[in-house]
Amino acid sequence: MSGDEAVAWVNRYRRLVEREIRKFMVNSPYELGDYLGDAYEAALVAATVSERKGISFSSTFWLTLKRNASRVSPCANARRGSSVSLPEFDCREYSDEVYYGEDVHQPDPEEFLILRSDPALTEESVLLQLMERLMPVERKVLTCVCGLQGARMSYSETALFLGMTHGAVSQSFRRIMRKALQYRADCASAGCIPCR
Repeated sequence: MSGDEAVAWVNRYRRLVEREIRKFMVNSPYELGDYLGDAYEAALVAATVSERKGISFSSTFWLTLKRNASRVSPCANARRGSSVSLPEFDCREYSDEVYYGEDVHQPDPEEFLILRSDPALTEESVLLQLMERLMPVERKVLTCVCGLQGARMSYSETALFLGMTHGAVSQSFRRIMRKALQYRADCASAGCIPCR
């Protein structure tokens, strides 16, 4: 399915899409048009993913739309509307620099965390150090299952993609998890616990 066909599909089922979107609009600072933009984006993503993986466009679209909408919606996993109003900090956007008072200056909160963090313990370096401990097949399995270079894949999809059996993928992932726990234990004994 091409991008134009995906957008036409959203337009054809617009009432159904809007009905699904309204579930995420409770206490949300966003309007229907914002969520419709997410729906068009989800359609374009679903078109490429469904074509690449050979799966149904509609199921991929609905999963992508719900995932995107739940990321930006407060209490998105609540079944009914929450009686709690939206906190102010969820609506405010941070600039690059935040000033408090006249002469007191604080950097952006994200920059502050990045500057404060030990570069040896960032997620990327932890992942790279873990990948060094893995066999080449285990690296490929981890890349597919965790979606490090694209969309996440199930064990079955990973097995088809890598030409392995489902059981071999499962055993590889168990070995990866054992090695990750061993890596964490090694870091803890050295006195530096990696993030997560």
